[in-house]
Amino acid sequence: RTIAHFETRRKTISEGEHVRQHIYKSAVQMACFIDVLVNDTTDKREALQTCKELPIDVSHLEIAFGLVPDASVTCSQAPPCSESWLSHEYGAKAWHNRAPAATCAACDMKVAGTPTPTPGPTPSSAAVAAVYSTGKAFLALNKKTGEAHCW
Repeated sequence: RTIAHFETRRKTISEGEHVRQHIYKSAVQMACFIDVLVNDTTDKREALQTCKELPIDVSHLEIAFGLVPDASVTCSQAPPCSESWLSHEYGAKAWHNRAPAATCAACDMKVAGTPTPTPGPTPSSAAVAAVYSTGKAFLALNKKTGEAHCW
């Protein structure tokens, strides 16, 4: 689902990228035409032709999406908010003494299990999990089984 979302967003943004490049080229070319018309150019025809053939760089408007990384089976990183994670992400940085990190706290949440249909009431099938975020990645930790999922 995440890869499909990425590909859909990439396609939509790529389509808009070409439109933005075209608008930028048109604006630069129009500015050139206006300069020719308002300036005292002796050969306006030649100056207008120069505007038509003006090479316009749009490389700053090209978006590099990169590749979707392969999904890893296990997390190679310590869970967020653990001592080793805090040390790696914050404590080891040169700026940490001048701008220390705020207190890190995990967010507890319920992960719904698949209920088994029964004629009477059933005990709760939810498992308690902790969800952590680094701003770049997320980790969900099932506190009952110790199973972790990264994305």
